[in-house]
Amino acid sequence: SRGLDPAKAAVVVPYHELRLVKEELREFDEQTQLDVREFRHRIAEAERELSGLLRSTAEFRKEVDDAEAKWHKHQNYKKVLMDAVQAALDS
Repeated sequence: SRGLDPAKAAVVVPYHELRLVKEELREFDEQTQLDVREFRHRIAEAERELSGLLRSTAEFRKEVDDAEAKWHKHQNYKKVLMDAVQAALDS
C-alpha cells in the first residue's frame, strides 16, 4: 500500500492561532512600513548633505583639476626638453 502523501494531508489549525499569526503579520508589516519611511527620510537627508558638499567643494575641485592639467602640461614640456637635450648629446 502506498499510504497517504504527507504533502497532501490536511492540516488543522485552530482559528485563534490563525488570528494570532495574522496579527503578528500585520504588526510586522506595520513595522516594516515605518522602517521604510525612516530609511527614505535618512536617504533624502544624506542626499541633501552630499548635494551641499558638492556645491561647497566645486571651486576646490576645479582648482585641483586645473593644477592637475598644469602638472601634465609641465610634464610634457619637461619631456620635450629632455628629448631635445638627448638629441643634442647624441649629435
